[in-house]
Amino acid sequence: MKKKIMRIFCCIMATLFLSIPGMAYATEAGNTPIDVVQNYDVQILSTDVKHNRSLAKVTTHTANGEIINNGVRLRKSPSTSATILELMYDGELIWIDWSAYGSAGLNWHRVQRIKTGTYGWVSKSYVYHWD
Repeated sequence: MKKKIMRIFCCIMATLFLSIPGMAYATEAGNTPIDVVQNYDVQILSTDVKHNRSLAKVTTHTANGEIINNGVRLRKSPSTSATILELMYDGELIWIDWSAYGSAGLNWHRVQRIKTGTYGWVSKSYVYHWD
């Protein structure tokens, strides 16, 4: 039920952002994050010019860090033996959840991969935080 409500909320927010000139804009580049509007990222996924509508993805987290190596493993839990969820690459944007820390206090960061929205754990040695 929560997911359904969140999807409806996101659709409404995307419609509002896209209907106000200057609030959000799309690029022709495809699936790249385009604008931050009051802490919301709006990403245009598809555009139907004939019917004057767009499909947009709205997320609440903005990047506050990036990955500093290639092939960095995003893991299910803070352990080198944990399941690998995805691989990330140098310069990739992430959102660091500062409320969660892994084993031994600060050896791991819980992050959200901006590109896919996947949450997981990354060794802090591969994270550069902007804050």
